[in-house]
Amino acid sequence: MHIYFHSRDRVSGSPAQCSFTLSETLHDTASIQVRSFSFTNNIFNIDSFNNQFGVEYDGVIHSCIVPEGFYTDIEFVNKLSQFVINGVAMFSVRLVNNRLLWNTLAATIHPGAMKDVIGFDAPKKGIFETKLILSSPHAIALECQQLQPYSKAIYSTRKTRAHNPILYLPLTRGFGNMEVYEPYFYKQEFHTKNADQLSFRVIDARTGRVLDELSSWSLVLEHK
Repeated sequence: MHIYFHSRDRVSGSPAQCSFTLSETLHDTASIQVRSFSFTNNIFNIDSFNNQFGVEYDGVIHSCIVPEGFYTDIEFVNKLSQFVINGVAMFSVRLVNNRLLWNTLAATIHPGAMKDVIGFDAPKKGIFETKLILSSPHAIALECQQLQPYSKAIYSTRKTRAHNPILYLPLTRGFGNMEVYEPYFYKQEFHTKNADQLSFRVIDARTGRVLDELSSWSLVLEHK
């Protein structure tokens, strides 16, 4: 039997964090698998986890924040170029073949949370070149509080999650395109006790950020 979900049919929450009421209660269901998951990729590549850097001038570090959103490389560099301190530009940056050409003039750039985007992780000053990386997030995860795996998860860090994702999906399509997950071979099994409602979260698989900008998604589960 299949269970069909679409984010517009949620009874509460937003598409990224919502609950659904089932037409039938699941009683001691031993095998639940994901058959398909799809969504339109309108996910931000600049968010609260990577949108801050610092500019040091006269011994003072000024925090610079790029507004959250999706940026092309040209849009991103134009946004960086708009930062001024007391009406004066403290650095210049140009885009050449996906490389950033910096001239910090009298300032020092502190990469801060933006280090993975602008391609360096220690303070720099003068004239230098770095690589621009706007491919964030690399993957998303779909979590469901009521569905439990049969095996315990092992994490690569000491930080663990309250419950395990029911799928990971690497992002392979560009912004505005449809991402589709349809496993053909390995399908992880989950189980649940008595459940008449399922709750889902769609998150950045690395940072755990809830993807509030997500507009819609659909999901098909199979249970036996």
